Amino acid sequence: MLITAMPFLFAVSCKKKGTSCPANYTTYNFDAIANISPHKIVYNLGDTIYYVSTISKSLLDKISNQQIDYSNAVSIIGDNGISFIDTIAKKLVPARDSFKLVALMGSFIEEPSNLRGGINIVYLDQGNNYQFTGLFICKSKGIFSFGTGDLLCQGLKGKDCTKATFFTNLSNNDNHIQLYENSLNVTVLPEGIKRIYCFKVQ
Repeated sequence: MLITAMPFLFAVSCKKKGTSCPANYTTYNFDAIANISPHKIVYNLGDTIYYVSTISKSLLDKISNQQIDYSNAVSIIGDNGISFIDTIAKKLVPARDSFKLVALMGSFIEEPSNLRGGINIVYLDQGNNYQFTGLFICKSKGIFSFGTGDLLCQGLKGKDCTKATFFTNLSNNDNHIQLYENSLNVTVLPEGIKRIYCFKVQ
């Protein structure tokens, strides 16, 4: 079985003067990084995992290869999945209840209907950049996986059709991917490697 990360897109549209932008258009494609610390394969019950992401307001657009001033964004929102890995059935089980979530900067928005145990994260405008910092406090034992989808911004305030997608990569290493692949008996495709952070809680 081949596994790749699935982006979660929010369908939004904005108005040009006299016309509508296509429903699924994207003006800009940017890169973003989410850092996880401490960087481990094995955590203990009660340990705190930090999830930190900072996005500059001056960004390189992957479509035009030009530097873009992306100040005054309406919102930047992303969808993360938290899963328990059932190593017997070889499947992912929603596991947001296995962690206590605390937002230090920005906010969490839980999605009860999301089968991936998804939680939307909302970035906070900090003047020179956009930031999100969240804590995941381990409450249950097992093998778990964080998976990240793309971030989406509805656009810039007062500017038409400036929607952006942020391709988010997690700070992981080969050990996290090997644990994921061995636990599920799958092969992660190259485009999914930086979307997965797999670890144990004991």
